[in-house]
Amino acid sequence: MKRPVGRWLILWIGAGLLFVAMLAATLPAAAQGGAEACPALVELALQSVREVCDRLGRDEACYGHTLVEATFWDEAADLTFSAPADRVPLLDLRTLATAPLDLASETWGVALLNLQTPVEGALPGQAVTFLLMGDAQLENAVAPEDASADLAPMQAFYFTAGLSAPACTEAPDALFVQSPQGVEVALRINDLDVTIGSSIIVSLTTIPDGAGGQIPVMVVTLLQGSANVLFNDQRIAFEQPDWTDAAALPVYAVTLNAEGRVDENSVAVEPPLDAIAPAVQASCANAMIMLERPQTLCSTPLAPASIAPQTVPPSGSADPLAGVGPGDPCTAAPGSTINRRGGPGTNYPLQGQLTALESVQLAGYAEGADGYRWYQTAGGTWLRGDLVRTAGNCAALGPVPTPQPPAPAPAPSGGGRGTQVGLMWHLMACTYSEESIVSPVSFGWGVGCFDTAESANAHSNPAAFQLYVDGVALDMSVLQKRGPEVHAPVCPYGWSYYYPAIPLSPGEHTLTLNQTLIDSWQDQSGGGQAGQTNTMGCVINVTR
Repeated sequence: MKRPVGRWLILWIGAGLLFVAMLAATLPAAAQGGAEACPALVELALQSVREVCDRLGRDEACYGHTLVEATFWDEAADLTFSAPADRVPLLDLRTLATAPLDLASETWGVALLNLQTPVEGALPGQAVTFLLMGDAQLENAVAPEDASADLAPMQAFYFTAGLSAPACTEAPDALFVQSPQGVEVALRINDLDVTIGSSIIVSLTTIPDGAGGQIPVMVVTLLQGSANVLFNDQRIAFEQPDWTDAAALPVYAVTLNAEGRVDENSVAVEPPLDAIAPAVQASCANAMIMLERPQTLCSTPLAPASIAPQTVPPSGSADPLAGVGPGDPCTAAPGSTINRRGGPGTNYPLQGQLTALESVQLAGYAEGADGYRWYQTAGGTWLRGDLVRTAGNCAALGPVPTPQPPAPAPAPSGGGRGTQVGLMWHLMACTYSEESIVSPVSFGWGVGCFDTAESANAHSNPAAFQLYVDGVALDMSVLQKRGPEVHAPVCPYGWSYYYPAIPLSPGEHTLTLNQTLIDSWQDQSGGGQAGQTNTMGCVINVTR
């Protein structure tokens, strides 16, 4: 299932950005009072989802709130998905449908999905999360035999939703999708290639066809971050950079065929803002409840996306390489926003980003240890070669010296690859990518919440740490620091720390991490005060 959008971005995901342990799914009788009880019922349902879907595993779907139905690629598979807290692997999932609000029976279907795969720039604990609510359905377009390192289950899907008004505005029929902030994720939704970073709402509506009928329309609303769609060989980019102070939320709309998919007859249309506003704003409010964020953003008016078109292959004035001739210096431009690095590899520090509407002159190249050719820019940063187009006299480029790479982690002392455990401050929990924890065990965590890499560099020594295993203090002189790097879920940049692998015997072990801030800072994204102390911990089970 290869698609013309190019290389799929995949994300490693920890225990979910949002959602936490087990609560009874039954709502109190007070929620039975009719439409006026709808807001309370919806909020209680979402609180229940947060708890029953706690620590959602990688590439899993969770039955959040009644009613949810699922089908599987293998109809004979021994899978249970019939009650809140039930979970199934995305690889096995064929369709997932949530039910519309029914006040009489106190049901409103909600499901939570977690896509967990590695991508350049992502850290342990980062997630691509789907929240499906109301009269809506997802059909997995990635069959098990098509899943690969380049295409994860549910990374391509078909979304359908009810077109009639819900029982109350607080219970919309929609899909919320969030990627880690600062990390772009490529999705295919109803055969439309959409790249997001970081939060969108997908919904359906109709517009008159001029002959007394209605045409189905898919609507993509950007809550925060950036998005671009590839449609009719044109890439359309729009952004909304602020969580709290947005002039308007940008909305993109495209017509669908009778099967609910984008095809050669589809057209981008002016979104019917008045018709979609209640569902979009309610979906936003529900997502903010799940994220435990203020709902201020959700009252923001909608506006047609202020789009910046980029033809693919680019042509005309929108192409940042359009004016580069064969004799001009070699110049590069990416197809979407990519990271600049301090050297030829993702192990080098992040030094900003380059957007699809920007170009940069190149000074040379080097072959990275990861097997990719990396280009050095005239300004000294590095770009991965397969993520950019080039123009000009690129034959004149030659190999250039590379900076010393960051020191690698010491070899595991227990032999074998072992497992890295992430200690996630925002979750107050530990995460890991493997199915089980295997000795030797290494540890990683992040600190700092900075708006820009420059701000992070101004506070390059933010904290001191002490890590304990089973009450024994570890030698922190071997601790390694990297960054500034993109952090999630809400911090654009931060510092990452890694403790080398140590052998641990099979069985349970208690981890405790003490943090003392030794620097003070205050950015829009967050802040810290020198002298502030924090402690977190967890229990891990080493299998071998």
